[in-house]
Amino acid sequence: MSKAKSKKGRSKYQNIKSLLFLTLFCILNFGVICSTAFSVSKLNQEKEHEKRLNEAITFCENLFNEDSTIRSEYGKAELLDCESRLDEIEKNNLSQELDKIKTLRIEISDAYGFIDWINKANEYIENNIVKEDFTEQDLVELTESHNNLAEQYKEITGEKLENLRSEYEAMRSAEEGLSRLFTSDDKETVRLNVTRAEYNDIKARIENLKQEGLKNRLSELLDKVLSSIENQEKIAREKAEQARKAMEEERKKIAESWHKLDISPFYINQFSAGIYNGCEAASLLMALKYKGYARGVDYHSFAMNMPTSDDPNTGFYLSMTELEPKNEAHWIAPAPLARYGLNYGGAINVSGYSLDQLDNEIRNGNPVVIYLTYAMKNPKEYSRGVPKNLHVVVLAGFNSHTGEQIIYDPWPLGSAATTLSKGRTEYLYNASGRRAVVIR
Repeated sequence: MSKAKSKKGRSKYQNIKSLLFLTLFCILNFGVICSTAFSVSKLNQEKEHEKRLNEAITFCENLFNEDSTIRSEYGKAELLDCESRLDEIEKNNLSQELDKIKTLRIEISDAYGFIDWINKANEYIENNIVKEDFTEQDLVELTESHNNLAEQYKEITGEKLENLRSEYEAMRSAEEGLSRLFTSDDKETVRLNVTRAEYNDIKARIENLKQEGLKNRLSELLDKVLSSIENQEKIAREKAEQARKAMEEERKKIAESWHKLDISPFYINQFSAGIYNGCEAASLLMALKYKGYARGVDYHSFAMNMPTSDDPNTGFYLSMTELEPKNEAHWIAPAPLARYGLNYGGAINVSGYSLDQLDNEIRNGNPVVIYLTYAMKNPKEYSRGVPKNLHVVVLAGFNSHTGEQIIYDPWPLGSAATTLSKGRTEYLYNASGRRAVVIR
């Protein structure tokens, strides 16, 4: 029995030993299996993460063109998806492609700015036309935000911004130009001095507008301008016609008011004859011939036969042909001149007559030998009662409406017959002592 128990105990021990050995064997082999399984699992996980990383980067890169601009078929939804994928990658520490991710982040941010700018710009556009309520502030804000875009997007949006600016300026130019044609902001009253050129300029600006509503409203206002211009032109034409008629009447009245004696057939040029101081003789002979006297008498003999004297009140004083002396007049007074003229016709001394009385002689067809000054200049340095620049001419006409006088000057500075205002004639006549001889 004791042997049986001893044998049974040994058997139990052996079983326990075998169990422990088996257990240890299992543990050691399981660790190898587990380690192998873990390594395989980790490798598979890394491959999965790398796959997801490549898929995310590929997805994001496909959103952009080679110049880093977003493709036209993509928008914010795709950008958000891209960002979500990149966020997951970074969250799981899959950062093997940090440079690529950083670049993509920048491109995404630039694309958002571009899309926001385009969306904002499109708010002001309808049917490819800038809305008429687009303001200067809107343009300023768009310009400022455009300046913040990435360079590649500035190139894309530059034309759009320029079109916005161009159409805005066209609208404002038309509106402001039209406003200047009115007297006030309410555009009720058109300026009276608006010209056709101004109207045509604003009309062209309005016609070039793309905004039909604004174009129609401005055109209605422009019609008021045109109506005002046409009315002013009508008034101007009426005034011009009135002025033309008044001028025609004035010309007619002037023409009818002339009293002229045509001395030109008997004109004498004392200078060409070399009788430099013979203005009295030349003027007297022209007047005599006009009245039909002394028609066969030549100027040289007529002048040389005139009586001379040391006293101009009895005959010609100094010399008709010599210029010296120059400090006093070479002349003959009206009284002895008239007496000499009586040898040929009806010469009468009318010194003292007013200019109106002399004009009345012209009205009656009688030319007047009148004492004035050389070139009708102001009198100079009186000697023996006359200015040293004394000069004698023929008074042969006057205009009762304008007061102009016609004189024939034997020493012509231009044409033989010239006109002189009544005021100037009267001043020189009076300053020379109211000396005159009439031929009747």
